[in-house]
Amino acid sequence: MVTKIENESPILQWYTGKSIFITGATGFMGKVLLEKLLYTCTGVKNIYILIRSKRGKNPETRIQEMWSLPLFERLRASQPYAINKIIPVIGDLSSEGLGLNQQDLDLLVNNVNVVFHCAASLKLEATLKDAIEQNTAGTGRVIDVVKKIQNLDVFVYFSTAFCSADIDVFEERVSLGRKDVVIVVNGV
Repeated sequence: MVTKIENESPILQWYTGKSIFITGATGFMGKVLLEKLLYTCTGVKNIYILIRSKRGKNPETRIQEMWSLPLFERLRASQPYAINKIIPVIGDLSSEGLGLNQQDLDLLVNNVNVVFHCAASLKLEATLKDAIEQNTAGTGRVIDVVKKIQNLDVFVYFSTAFCSADIDVFEERVSLGRKDVVIVVNGV
């Protein structure tokens, strides 16, 4: 059961009870997004992250190592069990259907409300073919999976390509019916 707190922001209220799927959660922007969602939107139900084994480390080890980073310090201090909301789904952008097994695909299709796609290859020395395969075809594969999600409220794509270190104040406008919510991020 979801309860509404009158003084809560509309954004916090909106995220309460929602389940989120994030691609690229172990990357630079993905970690920031994951921490911010868990720290700020405490009513989030679950956050499923697309993750694979890498450099000999299994997904569970990678999540534990990520959780121990300084970025997650305030979250560990204030909500030490928030890590339990992070649910790994084993897969890879370079595989059809994201390489998801049927059980994980069903989990996403039946439970996810919000998708953040921020996975990409940032290798500047990659060949054009490899960059297209990872960044363009990979995004297409994510969209193919997202189309199957039964209770999708929103799909968001973002990339470090859109980060601008020379801008002091970022504003994001979220339209909620007749009201607009402005999110201002300083010092990014």
